[in-house]
Amino acid sequence: MDEVRQATSKEKKADETKQLDRRARKTRRAIQNALMQLSVDKRINEITVTDVTQAADINRSTFYLHYNSVYEVLADIEKSSTDTMLEIVNKYDPVQLPLNPYPLLKALTEEADANPAFMRFVSDSKISTTFLPKLKKCFIDRLVARVMGKFPDSDENFLKVTVTFMTGGVMDVYVAWLRSEDPMPLEDLCKYAATIVSQGYANIISSIVG
Repeated sequence: MDEVRQATSKEKKADETKQLDRRARKTRRAIQNALMQLSVDKRINEITVTDVTQAADINRSTFYLHYNSVYEVLADIEKSSTDTMLEIVNKYDPVQLPLNPYPLLKALTEEADANPAFMRFVSDSKISTTFLPKLKKCFIDRLVARVMGKFPDSDENFLKVTVTFMTGGVMDVYVAWLRSEDPMPLEDLCKYAATIVSQGYANIISSIVG
């Protein structure tokens, strides 16, 4: 009987923990969305905790349960978005990816399209000029590391230049698309970008991996 009670108690605590975790994630998302919205009109050093709490419709004590400052919120946005992007990237073969990048580009843009607040943060935020280079660097470092892991004798410097060039071009195209007043269909953009990347990369991939 005691074992049954203990098991029931553990299950109850587990359910309570899940509920708390869900509430915490929801609150953190609200805080992050508030900062992303505010960053469209203000620079990070102009945004106060009060601004964020009012936009997120929470009190200051709730904010400080999750973050110590608006800079910490920004760091969390950067980390979570980068983690999401890399999680998607990791599903694809790093060598074959440049030869057929369309599935990855489509998956990444669908992920971004599902989060309008993040889309506007990237396209219109006064912070995006510092955030996007960090995002590019994480992507480049991860892709280069994965290729070098498979082909350790490859020319790493050449690989870095190639991946940096391709990544920078694709990301700039996407940001321009986000900012366009009359954007082409997202699928068309993905196909065009994938064609450019694959055709350019196809001519040099053999020299990188031998």
